[in-house]
Amino acid sequence: MPNDCENYFQIWTTDTNSAELEKFITNELKYNDEITGENLYVKTINFIEIGKKCMKFKMLSYWKPDFEWLENLLPKYPTLKIKNEWIEEGGYAGVWIGYTDSDNIPIINELTWQDMCIEEEHFNFQENKRIINCKKN
Repeated sequence: MPNDCENYFQIWTTDTNSAELEKFITNELKYNDEITGENLYVKTINFIEIGKKCMKFKMLSYWKPDFEWLENLLPKYPTLKIKNEWIEEGGYAGVWIGYTDSDNIPIINELTWQDMCIEEEHFNFQENKRIINCKKN
């Protein structure tokens, strides 16, 4: 069974009317249900927040982010800037940032590191766990 990889996306557009962001949502994050005919979000997305010119969502993938999909998004949606912060159960984590520059050249920055695996995180927070309320009364 593959490890789950949690991907936290922030996507924003430099497009003045956000048409490209809507096009991205329709073409990349939705599908037509064959039974109901409804246009639904793909099942691996479990959180979505959409603003005027930006969006955030959480999506699961197997083992690691789908880097090929991310790279292929840049020429299709040149006004979008994409940031994906990710962590997989085995403990690898990273950040992938991509955008298209003014010469239509895709620019990609990526950083990966060894983080805590899911078992290590559970163990480290199990004993002496404290919750601190940082709000002022």
